[in-house]
Parts: sequence; structure tokens; C-alpha cells
Amino acid sequence: MTPKEEALNYITKLAQTNFVSRDEVLDAYEDGLSEHSPNLSRKMSISEVLYFIGALIVSIGAFFLVYNTEGLSSSVKIVFTLIFGLVNFSIGVVLNSRKNLESVSFAFFLISAFLIPFGLNIAFDAAGQNTGDIGVQAAISGISLAFFFVAQFLMKKNIFIFFNVVFGTWFFIALTDLMITGPIDWQFYAYRILVIGLSYLFLGQFLKKNPITAPLSGFLYAFGILGFLGSAMSLGGWSPDQNIFWELIFPVLVFGILYLSVSMRNKSFLVFGTLFLMGYIGKITAEYFSEGLGWPIALMICGILVIGAGYLFVYIRKKYNLA
Repeated sequence: MTPKEEALNYITKLAQTNFVSRDEVLDAYEDGLSEHSPNLSRKMSISEVLYFIGALIVSIGAFFLVYNTEGLSSSVKIVFTLIFGLVNFSIGVVLNSRKNLESVSFAFFLISAFLIPFGLNIAFDAAGQNTGDIGVQAAISGISLAFFFVAQFLMKKNIFIFFNVVFGTWFFIALTDLMITGPIDWQFYAYRILVIGLSYLFLGQFLKKNPITAPLSGFLYAFGILGFLGSAMSLGGWSPDQNIFWELIFPVLVFGILYLSVSMRNKSFLVFGTLFLMGYIGKITAEYFSEGLGWPIALMICGILVIGAGYLFVYIRKKYNLA
């Protein structure tokens, strides 16, 4: 019997005696992947934090150089922004091709992501376009998205996925603004954020399937839940202008998120789901029970329900080992 067959046979015997659960075996398997592939789940190192800070300082310096220095022509401004951003991107590509300098390329890619859209903005302004116009914003974000989408396709780096999420969100907002000719109602913004949040959740789930891109799923889950549940709660409105549909559907959405925290074994779903459940309890209590029962009694009821939600959080976290 091979070592692999012995291991599988041993796991089968443990499962038959209920000594280990299916989830515990899967967790052990994922931990093993993480140990053999340290880049999959590691946090940012100190050097990478310094790279980020350095890139941000360089970008801020370029920004103030362009806007605080009098007498600079549009050509010079474009050189210090768009061209400088493209040069930094090229340096990042060269460094990325060398194994011992691959992590340093992170800083140069960051500088390029800051400066390229900034430079495009200056280029459109120099061409006589109103950079505050939604069409121009859609063009800038669309060009930036296309540029870094190609970069991700060619180099397969997680940092480009992050850039594409940012520029893709910007492009979506600008493009949907173009579709509205009249005044934009606040509910349109809420529905748009709901769609963005839902898209983040689906994208996070898609990226989680690949061990290389899996670390990005946590970021997408967190912002996705915030956008999705936050916009859903806001759409419920407040008495007397509340939206009954969203007020009734919201607890279903929250408990759906809590269910996903268990099935996906993800703490972000549990934490944000519980927080929004508490917020919903407070909102409904203040909206419907503060007048009839009196504010003190309504507060007592709200407090008891919030304690219940807190207990639910602790119970799920311990039972399904989501700590």
C-alpha cells in the first residue's frame, strides 16, 4: 500500500468513528497548502508596507509638483505624471522578471497606478476637455482599467487584480452616471452600491477557487458585504417614508449572510452579518416601538435582542471554529 493510500485509509477510519469532521479535514488540507505556498495567505511584510508608503509619497510629490509649481506647460505636466507613471510601470516589469527583486516591483506598480490616471486627467485637460465631465471620467477609468487588465493577463499578479477592482468600480459608476440624463435620486446610488457589493462577493468567491488569488477574497468579501447590506438597509428608509419590501427582505439577507459564514467558513460574513443584524434591530425598534411602548421599554427590548444577536455570533464562531 502506498503512503497516499495509507493516509486516505487512515482518514476514512477516523471519519467512521466520528473522530474528525469533514470540515476539519478540509481545514487541515488548506493549512497544508498555505505552508507550502507562503505567498498565498501571508500578510503584508514590513518591506511591502514601506514600499506602499514610499510609492504614496512619490505620487503625492508629483501631484504637488504639477499643481503648486507655476509656469509649467501642459507637456511638462504630462511628463511628470503620465510618462513618469509609464516609466515606473516599465521599471516594475523589469524588476518583476528578476526573482530577487520581484517584491520591489510592487512599489513601482503602485506609483504607476497612482500617476497614470492622474496623467490621463491632465492630458484630457490639455486637449480642451472638461475633466469634470462624466464622459471624460468614464474614458480615464476605462483606459486605466484596460491597461491594467492587460497587465494582469500577461503577468498574473494580484496587485493588478486590486487595481482592476478599483478602476472597474470607477468605470461602472461613471458609465451608469452617463445613462441618467436628469437629476439622480439617492436610491439610484443605493442600488448601484448594492450591485457593486454583490459583484465584489461573486468576484471574491471566484478568486477564492485559485490558491494564488485567494488572499484577495477576504478584502472583496468585507467590502462586498458592507456595500450590499449597507445599501439594502438604506433602501428600507425610515418611517413614514419606509420601503416595506426592503424592510421585510433585509433580515432574510442578513441571515443569508450568516448562513454563508458557516457554509463558506468565513469570519467576515459572520462579523458584518451580526453587526448589520444589530443595526437592523435598533432601527426597527426605534421606528415602530418607541412611540407605542415608550422609549425606555423600546430600549430594553432592543438591548435584549442585541444580546441575543451577540450570543448568536459567539455560538456560530465557536461551533464552526470561525475564530
